[in-house]
Amino acid sequence: MTMDLRARTPYSPMHGRPPIRWPGGASLALWVAPNAEHYEYVPANKTSRNPWPRSPHPDVQQYSYRDYGNRQGIWRLDGLFKEFGIRPTFSVNSGMLTYYPEVAELIADSDGAVMGHGVYNTDYLHELGRADERAVLKMTVDDISRLTGKVVRGYLGPGISATVDTPDILAELGLSYQAEWVLDDQPTPILVAEGRLVSLPYTFELNDARMINDPCSAEQFADSCLRQLARLRSEGAESGRVMCIALHSFISGQPHVAPELGRVFDEIRRCDDVWIATADEIATWYLEHSYEEQLRFALAQPVKGSPASTPRRIEDRHRAGGRGQRPGVAVSSTFRQFDYPYLVESAANATGAGGTWPDEKSLAASFVVWLDYLDVSPAEGSTQSSWLGGGPGTRPYPDYARYAHREYGHRVGVFRLLDILASNGFPLVVAVDSMTATEYPGLIDELNRRGVEWIAHGVAVTRMLSSRMSLEKERDYIGESLATLEEVLAVRPRGWIGPEYGESSRTPALLMDSGVEFLCDWGNDDHPYRLRADTGEIWVVPSLACYDDSFALDHRKLSTHAFYSGVLTAAETLVSEAAKSGPRSLVVNVRPWLTGQPFRATYFAETTEALSRLEGIWRTSPGAMISHLKATGGDNAAS
Repeated sequence: MTMDLRARTPYSPMHGRPPIRWPGGASLALWVAPNAEHYEYVPANKTSRNPWPRSPHPDVQQYSYRDYGNRQGIWRLDGLFKEFGIRPTFSVNSGMLTYYPEVAELIADSDGAVMGHGVYNTDYLHELGRADERAVLKMTVDDISRLTGKVVRGYLGPGISATVDTPDILAELGLSYQAEWVLDDQPTPILVAEGRLVSLPYTFELNDARMINDPCSAEQFADSCLRQLARLRSEGAESGRVMCIALHSFISGQPHVAPELGRVFDEIRRCDDVWIATADEIATWYLEHSYEEQLRFALAQPVKGSPASTPRRIEDRHRAGGRGQRPGVAVSSTFRQFDYPYLVESAANATGAGGTWPDEKSLAASFVVWLDYLDVSPAEGSTQSSWLGGGPGTRPYPDYARYAHREYGHRVGVFRLLDILASNGFPLVVAVDSMTATEYPGLIDELNRRGVEWIAHGVAVTRMLSSRMSLEKERDYIGESLATLEEVLAVRPRGWIGPEYGESSRTPALLMDSGVEFLCDWGNDDHPYRLRADTGEIWVVPSLACYDDSFALDHRKLSTHAFYSGVLTAAETLVSEAAKSGPRSLVVNVRPWLTGQPFRATYFAETTEALSRLEGIWRTSPGAMISHLKATGGDNAAS
């Protein structure tokens, strides 16, 4: 019989509950859960949830944003864990381990624990029947154990997905805890058909995903962690509490976030009443010392009514399509094959990149100003991002607010930003689409007079390049954009940034065919690297989503202060890391209609001025980075 979710966790009020005593008399058991995940480049069609709702698949910006965690972020987190004595409980997608054996080795060598987190974070449990779910759960647990050498004792569903059957299956497989149930500040019993299972509360509130889903800066996130730490330590003096800090290697592993996380860990290690433990240790202690007493207390509570049980559906076979099959990957010493059709130059994760930038600078820093053309009435059959910014939300046609807001950038904001950049010694780099180039000839003439370095930017922000295009249409789109820009600008752009980072899986190869030297759509590393196909290769100058003003200010709703403070912190962190791990790069994308507003421009001016004084900074452009790498044999790229 399948239990109703409420029946699985009998109500147990904190008041009057038998107290928990942690080892050594600690008032708080604290565990840190870094999620190490892989998000599919082009996930299978989902009936319940679209993993990439921002644009047609593939969504290169968001895919590469998350891939950064496996190429860079997890090593940065691992350094913090070791520095501050944190023994993490890695929440792991098993498929990620096959793509990144170095991450598997890092986890195997850590003094922490590991819990299952599905195969991919775009492959949800709630779409499976019971037989399929059991096969996937067993495969996940077995693969993680085999690849890390660690016993898997707990589970957190990928994308926080689970079914009514999940607790029973986990118990059948011999696991001791499930993390989705964020309904308490202590572990609690979960009723299952066989064996014992406990809820070890994960967290949505102290989850760094808030930094991409809510108006929350790294500093605000850290402050929330410290406030919760103080409160639970106080309450735990009577009965021990549990606190989880949930991290993602692609979020907290970013250079501007890591220092704030270090501030939290530094405070934690100073607390002599905090048991810094793994989830496995907390669950084991609870099962041995508190489970039976707390279960009796819960079952003794008065209950109004009881939800009816329903028969369990049993499926005798796995669904067609090979659920439970393991992903495979071809690995070479320099280039690797992932789940997109290019060989990718390996990241320099632990060993660094080697080489230097000109004059032995540590960090190549560049600002790219975007000039986007907005169709007041989008062309028939065109695609635009669901995150398209401007105005107070989407309005019916004609959308005066969005048009006027964005038009401000072409009329006023772009000049304000370029003046600030020039005054602080940064090259002027502008990504321009072909519609802006043809419709604003006076603007183009003025920017040419100022010596702007141009990057091709498609046709228009409301005519996004995407996988909805046929091969012929996409080839024509790229060709026409480049030809128009070459004619109007009197120079052929060397680089490319798609409108709103739009790409199909064919785009890099088509750009190679068109003679484009580099693209800036991908944001999964701290230094340039190469993509290779049968037709040639193209450089990637990474531009991380978190250093894009539209993503940060308009979508994430960060304050301008928080965003530009993060840019400065990132630069300082990267300069510091470069001394040990080799040179780094940082590209910041800004919109004249957004950062070009008067009040925001003051923050922009303060940040660029501070960066100009930072020792080790090479104020440069993406094109200059690639020229240097080519001239020096690419020694700065990942080895």
